[in-house]
Amino acid sequence: MVQILDLFRQEKINDPFPEISRDLTHREDTENLVRSIWRKWDTKNDCPLPDGVERAWGRWSNPSDPAKLIWIKTGDEYVDT
Repeated sequence: MVQILDLFRQEKINDPFPEISRDLTHREDTENLVRSIWRKWDTKNDCPLPDGVERAWGRWSNPSDPAKLIWIKTGDEYVDT
């Protein structure tokens, strides 16, 4: 799902969640659910991300840049040890 959203973001440039949530769930009211899963799930380890870590695109990042895991309070990149 992370890769799909990165791809949709490259194509749409704006918010990819409305379209991808409808495509995945066939419902229009699931955008926030899909957004939350994308933001708080560690797809590599198939578990929730640690408290205080979220997936996000940088505020001024290019649409072709992939999302990064960051610490919410500091904005520093999260590195899984």
